[in-house]
Amino acid sequence: NVPREAMAGRDEDGRANFGDIMQRSSGEMPLSPWLRKKLQDTAWMQSHPYHGVVLTANGALQRTMSAWYQSEIKVEVIFNREISEMISWAHPFVKQYDRRVQMSCCGQVFCVATSRIILSDRRAVDAVESGGVGGVGIAQLFKHFRILPRFYLTDAGAQSCPGGVQLWRDYVLEGSGIECRIREDFSPNFLELRPMAQEGYREKEAEAISRCRSNSISLEPHLGDLLKGTRCLNVLEDEIAKSASPL
Repeated sequence: NVPREAMAGRDEDGRANFGDIMQRSSGEMPLSPWLRKKLQDTAWMQSHPYHGVVLTANGALQRTMSAWYQSEIKVEVIFNREISEMISWAHPFVKQYDRRVQMSCCGQVFCVATSRIILSDRRAVDAVESGGVGGVGIAQLFKHFRILPRFYLTDAGAQSCPGGVQLWRDYVLEGSGIECRIREDFSPNFLELRPMAQEGYREKEAEAISRCRSNSISLEPHLGDLLKGTRCLNVLEDEIAKSASPL
């Protein structure tokens, strides 16, 4: 028999930890004390409890929102480009990319995510620049190299806009020479989207899920959900499965 102690991961302080797999220690809180205090009177903390789930979603916003709406989340790339800056880096080679995507559900955009991706690992740079069939998309790097990134929620807030109150958050996903600094801006009332009229929508969705499960389709990896590495089963059309991830 395997000793019980050997089955549990242990923190630096020796305590067993079966918590969040991206959590650095069992005592770590997703919100720092100063950020919790800052957000105390905002919709992040005072509105629907699910806002807190979205606030601390660590690289799985697509899955989080899909669970809320019980519907597919579509992600579209607005731009994805390499950038150059005249700064000195500790590493001999560093590549940087700016990336923006928008996420939608029920035919409505509810989040725009803007990212700065910094690659300081030569393997990652080579994978992105290899091109052709062997090329790896930026959003697939963590999955491609089997890296479980660290998640850091660095800032968040709320601001007034014509449609109401807009929530936003800043966070970092980092691991093994791959760093993604991400800003997400949410539309007002993003938890209250109303489905567009679509005849037979639920029937098509159920049919697509059944088809995926029964045929055991091999799905392409992406980082719409860091923990899954495949498209969500609630995607209705094959074209949607090729949509980029929110990184």
